[in-house]
Amino acid sequence: MDIFALSLFDSAQPPLIKLSTHRNTLSNDLSQGIQEILETGATENGNAYTLLSWARFMVGHVFEDEDIDYVIIVDKGQAVFPTIFESYRIEKNGYLCLTALPGTLNYQGDTYNTVTAHLFPEDQGSTGQHSHTDHSPPIYPIVSVPLNLFSKYKVSWKIHIQSDTELRSELTVRSNEGIISGGENPTILLEFLDQAFMLEGCPHDSRAQLAPPDTFCAYSSPFGDHSAACNSTSFVDVVAVDRADDLRFFSLRGSESDSPVVFRRDACIACCLAFCRNAGGHILIL
Repeated sequence: MDIFALSLFDSAQPPLIKLSTHRNTLSNDLSQGIQEILETGATENGNAYTLLSWARFMVGHVFEDEDIDYVIIVDKGQAVFPTIFESYRIEKNGYLCLTALPGTLNYQGDTYNTVTAHLFPEDQGSTGQHSHTDHSPPIYPIVSVPLNLFSKYKVSWKIHIQSDTELRSELTVRSNEGIISGGENPTILLEFLDQAFMLEGCPHDSRAQLAPPDTFCAYSSPFGDHSAACNSTSFVDVVAVDRADDLRFFSLRGSESDSPVVFRRDACIACCLAFCRNAGGHILIL
């Protein structure tokens, strides 16, 4: 398990490792999950964040409250964070890679130990969740080829000083007019990748036009809740954020439904839609 955790680090400078036995709270869950994989091949009980916590312990990052979602931890002279929070690039393999950098974390002239992923109280509604406004084009074109209909939008981080040692953060989407959607916990999005599919390729041209038109799919935005599609029999929302890694990562929020999310890499839309319906998925992220 230690070797497995250490294999997550993919940095130019090797991380400093601390001999520690303070991993008892994670040992049972993680060892049971690995045992099930070895014996049955099943991964249903895997927990990405538990594995990341184990890796943090390996480099001496131990905190009393492990129920907090940590984005960055700085201790023992090095900062550790999931690489995907910087690159946003979703890969079939290695999406849990960690970056370790020497130094301290400075923000507005002060030094902090952690960046957590709590939602900001002023942004929460009665349910404790953020509301999202669907800033979609008023009229979608018919689904035909991979498109990015949201090229003027970018994902950014919102930072808030929580205490003398802690910063709070969340993912937001901005346009030239300012924040239009936010309140996403990046660590939850990372866990959603466990249940996502990626269609890497197919025998056809990846940019091939969908013909004849498929009346049971429509372009959608990364802000929609996809509830209508997920409650249907075979309708698929096609999130039109082609090649925009940051928006593709943000679009994982659609995984809050029971429908698996399908990522397109280099497959044509026709094959992606067929895969979605065979897998019971209603959300296709271009």
